[in-house]
Amino acid sequence: MEMNSNLEQYLSTYSRLTGEGYSPQQDLKARKIVSVSEKGTKYKLATDDKYSAVFQIDGYIIKKEEGRKCDKLILVRKDNTAKEEDWTELFVELK
Repeated sequence: MEMNSNLEQYLSTYSRLTGEGYSPQQDLKARKIVSVSEKGTKYKLATDDKYSAVFQIDGYIIKKEEGRKCDKLILVRKDNTAKEEDWTELFVELK
């Protein structure tokens, strides 16, 4: 029983980031394709009209002085009617 209550308290990465004041670079909405680019490099992901959002990571969520690298975080809801925690998370480094 206690395990279920822990799951109910789980927030998705999207909810945690927006709750902490971070704004997505691409707002949460249904898309057929998510496309991100930086310095002439582009990454496209087919999402079949699922809800998705994109967050800038380097210099925004992860500060430059921390030394870690990741350009974008793409969040895709596994099902448009899915529970809060049912998301796929893709960290993208564009080079």
